[in-house]
Amino acid sequence: MPTTASQSPSIRTLVERFILLGFVMAVLHLGKPVLLPIVTAAMVTLLLIPVVRPLEAIGLPRGLAAGVVVVGFVGACALAGAQLRGPAEKWIERAPRDLAELRQEVQELRAPVDSMVAAADDVAQGGEESGGDRVEVDANPDRSFSDQIARVTWQSLTFFVLVTALVFFMLMRREGLLAKTVMLAPDQNAWERVEQTATDIRRRLSMFIATMTVINVGLGTAVGAVLWVLEYENPILWGVMVAVLNFVPYLGSATGMLIVGVIGLLTFDGYATALIAVSGYLALTTLEGTVISPGLLSSRLRLDPVATLVGLVVFGFVWGLPGVILTVPLLVCVKVISQNYGRAATLAALVGRDHPSVPSRSGAGPAAETSPASEDSPAGRSSAGSTR
Repeated sequence: MPTTASQSPSIRTLVERFILLGFVMAVLHLGKPVLLPIVTAAMVTLLLIPVVRPLEAIGLPRGLAAGVVVVGFVGACALAGAQLRGPAEKWIERAPRDLAELRQEVQELRAPVDSMVAAADDVAQGGEESGGDRVEVDANPDRSFSDQIARVTWQSLTFFVLVTALVFFMLMRREGLLAKTVMLAPDQNAWERVEQTATDIRRRLSMFIATMTVINVGLGTAVGAVLWVLEYENPILWGVMVAVLNFVPYLGSATGMLIVGVIGLLTFDGYATALIAVSGYLALTTLEGTVISPGLLSSRLRLDPVATLVGLVVFGFVWGLPGVILTVPLLVCVKVISQNYGRAATLAALVGRDHPSVPSRSGAGPAAETSPASEDSPAGRSSAGSTR
C-alpha cells in the first residue's frame, strides 16, 4: 500500500533513519583523507567538462584536450598565487608581532577584571595564601606560527596535486565513469537518467559558480577599495580574502569582518578606523545579500536557508573548513539528484526553497507558489509532481 502524504513515519523508521544518518556521518568523517579529494575533483571535473568538449570537437584527442585544460587550470591558480605571494609573505612576517601586541592589549583590558576576581578569591579564602603566583609561559609564538604556516602550506599543496591528478583522469575517463555509475542503478532507463542528472548538476553548478564569482569579485573589490581609502596595508590581499570567504554563506562574511576588525586594531591607534572598516564591510555585504544575490540567483539556485545552515554544521563537522566551502555545491548536487529520482523527491523539498510539494499553512495542499519550471529539469518537475 503506497504511503500517502498524511501518513507519518513510525518511531522505528525515524530511529532507523537517525542511525543511518549517524553511520553516514561517521563514514564521511573517518574517510575524509580519501573522500574529500575525490568529491572535490568530481566538482571541478563537472565544471571543466564544457571547456574540454570544444577542444575535442576541433579534433584534439581526449587526453590532450584534458591535459590542456588541466594545465590551464593549474597555470591560472599559479598566476593568482604569484600575484598574492608578496602581500601574503609580508603579512606572515609581521603576524607573530601583531598577534603578540593583540595578546598584550587583551591582557591590559582584562587586568581590572582579573584583579577583581583575585580580590574576591582572597576574601572567599579568608586571606589564605593562594599557593603561589601564576606564571605565564610564552612558547615561542614566532616559531609556532611559522610551523603552522609551513604545515598548512604543505597539506594544501599535497591536496592540490592530488585533486589535479584526479581531475585529469576523470576528464579522460568520464564516459567510462558514467557507464560504471549506470551499472549500480537497477533502473532500465538508468543511462538516460544518470546522464540527465550529471548534466543538470553541471549546469546548476556552472551557473552558481559563475554568478557567485562575479558577485564576490565585485564585493571584494568594493571592500578592498574601502580598506585602501582607510590606508590599510595590502588592501588587495584583504579584498581577495573577502571574495573567497563570501563563497561560504553567512559564516564567511562574519569571519571576514572579524579579520578586518582585528587587522584594523593592530594597525591603527584607537578604534575609529577599525570600526569604520567593519561598518563599511557590513553595509556592502548586507547590500549584496539582500539585493544583489537574491536578484541574480533567484532563477539559478533555490536552497532553503535553514537547510544551508544545517549543511554548514554537518559538512563542517565531518570535513572541517573544506566541507564548509563545499556545502552549497554539495547541497545543489543533493537537490538535483533527488529531483531526478522520484523516491528521493522529499529530500529535494527539504533542501530547496518554495518547493511545490510543501503544504501551505492552511493545509490546502501544496504551496501556492508555482514550481520553478525554468530552473528544474523535466525529470525534476515530474519527480516534484509525484510528491503531491
